[in-house]
Amino acid sequence: MTHELRLEWPAAEPLTTELIRLARVLEDKCGPLLLQLPPSFDRSPLNRRALATFLDAIPTDELQLAVELRHAAWADESIERALAERNIAWCVVDGYTLNARALLFPADFVYARWNRSGLQFNGYTEIQHDRADALDWWATVLTTLPPRVKTVYGYMADEFAGHAPTSLRMLCDRLGLPSVDPHSRWPQPALF
Repeated sequence: MTHELRLEWPAAEPLTTELIRLARVLEDKCGPLLLQLPPSFDRSPLNRRALATFLDAIPTDELQLAVELRHAAWADESIERALAERNIAWCVVDGYTLNARALLFPADFVYARWNRSGLQFNGYTEIQHDRADALDWWATVLTTLPPRVKTVYGYMADEFAGHAPTSLRMLCDRLGLPSVDPHSRWPQPALF
């Protein structure tokens, strides 16, 4: 839908309908859907129409949607207002991208992605790069959100610093939130 079809309607309609159907199956266990568009999805008239058509198809009164528009031209107040009208979150991103750390908060929830640092990694079993400054910055951002924001959803990639569980615990510590050391749950019990 996003990278191959580029939200072009009616080609994206059957996939969108199926996505909505599957999200509804999850009921209250469904978090925000992430619409991630490629950096090449610029703010051309064609792409603006495709995005508007797609957003009109999502029932945002029953499903939460976060949009990651990675071309820098999208990060402005008019887009924030348009997303706010539908209570759609702007995906805030930390990473090696064109729109990294563009902070727009149009919805009553935030969707954050702590992603690639652009640094080399030789494994993902432990922290490889000190991202303390980035975690301090994010802790400040998350404790100073607009009052309308009630919930923060986040995704921490291993590529943020080398080991997502440790990075998340470090962020939780900065926010004064409880966290669980995964080693305390080892070995993992059987799933079934």
